[in-house]
Amino acid sequence: MADDSESLGSIVIRKMEKDDVGVVVDIWYKASIQTHSFIPKKYWKDNKDLMKYKYLPTSDVYLAVKGMIVIGFIALVNNNLAAIFVEPELQGTGVGSLLIDYAKSILNVLQLKVYEKNNSAIQFYKNKGFKITSNSIDEETGEGELIMEWNK
Repeated sequence: MADDSESLGSIVIRKMEKDDVGVVVDIWYKASIQTHSFIPKKYWKDNKDLMKYKYLPTSDVYLAVKGMIVIGFIALVNNNLAAIFVEPELQGTGVGSLLIDYAKSILNVLQLKVYEKNNSAIQFYKNKGFKITSNSIDEETGEGELIMEWNK
């Protein structure tokens, strides 16, 4: 698989392995700081260990890999899209769409929460067929969030 993806220069989606956790947390951290400028950086730094030791191990995590390099990931918990993050310099290149399309291929329903202030993500999800179903407040940050859903 790796040889084919390297020679084709294509992106492969594969399940996360134990050795991938560090790079996945790094992508999550860099992308979170960039896309959530309305939340202090300290929040993301303080949650790195939770991401590494609690959230990722309890999720089904799929990676977007180009050659041998992890460039993005999606974390699913049942029908909940818990996280989707792409290397900041590769955002807007279709990697996120590949990850969403992969999740749609294995599930009939996807639900997610997105911060109300994250306009680019909201538009991305709408373009991928998600609809806003309700809203809430994230207790940890105090930020408003939208609950969105996609059905096959």
